[in-house]
Amino acid sequence: MDLADVGGNVKEGCHIASMGGTWMVMAYGAAGMRDYDGTLSFHPKPDLQRTGTLRFTLTYHGQRLVVKLAPDGATYSLEEGQQLTLRHYDETIILSSENRVMSRGYQEN
Repeated sequence: MDLADVGGNVKEGCHIASMGGTWMVMAYGAAGMRDYDGTLSFHPKPDLQRTGTLRFTLTYHGQRLVVKLAPDGATYSLEEGQQLTLRHYDETIILSSENRVMSRGYQEN
């Protein structure tokens, strides 16, 4: 983090660029997010999800997706867009304007 405010741009709060690493730890680490050949894939780590809830938003190919990982499972919500295909472990999930939210359980490692 830019604790010394070297760029002179943190007087009103956090240096947003330095927060990217934190977001990546949660999205790529805890949620197991990957992009395989243009399809988002999630492989959430169940041991990390037993202690709390993680929620993050991302825009992928113009579609806005909210991912929520809670102790009881993962929920994927299409907040904006017409259709988004993703993978939860080995299962294909298709979110659309008619079916915007899907919840799934965790797999043990």
